[in-house]
Amino acid sequence: MDTVTANKRIVTRYFDIISGRRTDLRLEDCFTADARWHVPFSNPMIKPNPKCGLAGVMEVLSSGVAIYQAGSLDIRIESMTGDQEDVAVQLTFIARLANGAPYDNRYFFRFRLEGERIAEVWEYLDTLHQQHQGAFAHLP
Repeated sequence: MDTVTANKRIVTRYFDIISGRRTDLRLEDCFTADARWHVPFSNPMIKPNPKCGLAGVMEVLSSGVAIYQAGSLDIRIESMTGDQEDVAVQLTFIARLANGAPYDNRYFFRFRLEGERIAEVWEYLDTLHQQHQGAFAHLP
């Protein structure tokens, strides 16, 4: 298998774990020990930004998942492209917020890979739209 195809499979496996389609794999095993996760600066939940190290990446992911009702995540990948080191993904994320309200937003991710693991992520989304839907309502 060529590197580009392998990289796309690694990122697809990550989204399968996040969405609950793969419960036989550990999310932590997708990332390098020194991974970094960048979010839009307007995101009020992630400080400092970027989060660094495996613990920091897991903190980003767990804080995001806590906003949504368990089992409600529907991740619809619309486009995926890659090269020897990077994979870019455009998707729609549909879920129910913890309070039961519907949530729907478009995301763009850039993943940088090292070997068979994700080393760095840049996450882009409309945080104003996210706020209007009530995703940050639980924050003081």
